[in-house]
Amino acid sequence: RLRLNEGAEAFFDLLAERNIPFMIATGSAKQNMDFYFRHLPIGRWFSYDNVIYDDYSRRGKPDPDIYLDAAKQLGYPISECVVFEDALAGYIAASTAGAGGIVMVGPPRDTAEFESLPYVTEIIRDFKNPKALLEKLGFTKSESW
Repeated sequence: RLRLNEGAEAFFDLLAERNIPFMIATGSAKQNMDFYFRHLPIGRWFSYDNVIYDDYSRRGKPDPDIYLDAAKQLGYPISECVVFEDALAGYIAASTAGAGGIVMVGPPRDTAEFESLPYVTEIIRDFKNPKALLEKLGFTKSESW
């Protein structure tokens, strides 16, 4: 019963509709990404061109390299990027990289540990209200990308 976090599809659709660039930066290996592409509808928004996975060419999280590489591929300084993370190692990677925002995602039992972390912009349990989330992160409807 593998599925995306509730509201994620609407969130990805909204990012695409507003031409806000986004990608996946994961510590998962290619065989895991192959599995995700087969069993989740992520091919609607992602291809291997906008996924950075563990190809053994960089150190893994909590090292910041994956996020620095993702920002470079997007064409933005990391300080202008928002990272969505669900694990402490990813948080450390994003904060060490200098991400402009860090949104921690997880169920209530997991998000309590995130509340004391500095540099966390937002803590969410799902993506049910994507427009409100974008507004909280400073993306307004009038912005052009």
